[in-house]
Amino acid sequence: MDKRKIIFLDCDGVINSIQWEVVRKDMPPTSVIDDAIDPRCLERIVSICKVTGAKIVLSSDWRINWPFARTRLERAGIPEGLIIDRTPVLDTLTGPRSHSRGEEIKAWLDGHDDIYDYIIIDDREDFLLDQVRLHLVHTDNWIGITEKDQQTAIEMLSR
Repeated sequence: MDKRKIIFLDCDGVINSIQWEVVRKDMPPTSVIDDAIDPRCLERIVSICKVTGAKIVLSSDWRINWPFARTRLERAGIPEGLIIDRTPVLDTLTGPRSHSRGEEIKAWLDGHDDIYDYIIIDDREDFLLDQVRLHLVHTDNWIGITEKDQQTAIEMLSR
């Protein structure tokens, strides 16, 4: 079995941003496919996948509405088949969202032994220590994923 490279992708703060919210208010409604998604940021994600051969696992809160989220992202410009799965929502007796995003990513990885390497592209910081040190591309929610973040992601997946 071939080993895969995975991008755990957040949406809010990565492919959309506070800055994009401001910019899009002045744009005509038909100028982009999905006005909540910054097309420049989405292109950066697709480019990372093309250069590295990575597939996407959705770790964003968007994954809660899984079929709609995947379809929405594909309509916005992510090629069909690039998004392969989503991380689990780990609920406990204390309620939903009582686990960190890092724990949800670990749970997904524990169920998949065919992973060569992975990165996490996210503006949040609730990850396990080794995830932060070795796998996190931390974006700024004000601007989303930048060209510098894109290059960092490519370098991390090309180790």
